[in-house]
Amino acid sequence: MTKLTPLKSACIALLLVGLITGCAPSIDTQPHDACTFLSNNPYILQSTLAVSEVPRTQARLLATIYVESGHHAYARPVESWYWEPYIAKSYQSSSRGYAQSTNATWHDFSKYHGRTMYRLSYYDNLEFIKWYYQTRSRYINKNSEYEASLYIIYHEGPTGYRRYTHGQKSAPIKTAKRFAVLSDTMTKELRKCQDVLAWQNQWLTG
Repeated sequence: MTKLTPLKSACIALLLVGLITGCAPSIDTQPHDACTFLSNNPYILQSTLAVSEVPRTQARLLATIYVESGHHAYARPVESWYWEPYIAKSYQSSSRGYAQSTNATWHDFSKYHGRTMYRLSYYDNLEFIKWYYQTRSRYINKNSEYEASLYIIYHEGPTGYRRYTHGQKSAPIKTAKRFAVLSDTMTKELRKCQDVLAWQNQWLTG
């Protein structure tokens, strides 16, 4: 049997990924307000309204995916390359997908729900983010920086967040502040179009 070199294995893996990319929904990622984004992406609209009917929660979930992966199902932070930007040699962590969840945390999430949750499912990723915030928000003080703190604990985990609050660790402050602004903006937008989105969702589901 011919032994495959790491480069050949990576090439084969790239071809296989190309064959299965149709499993993830095609998403219009052009910059729009939140209402237009959901209207232009019916599957995401249905998933978002199914996960939450609260504009603030909807905005928080969508903002997380936008900041973490840009709505790309196969996003994964690369550490080094065989052939940039096509073939990765190693990754920074097991974080991947829309929500950039790690394998261990996704396993906990699946165990919590008692079923296999799918990384390519936008709905399951929204559920994951909602579950993560609900189970970790108790570590955060509800103040004017609550939204930014939520992102920091999402990105760093409870241990990393505690170290950050005690000055023992740096955190992605700029990204957290960008997330907070985006979440607030999307909340205001979504509050204005809930009736229209509900009507569109009802029409889609028949």
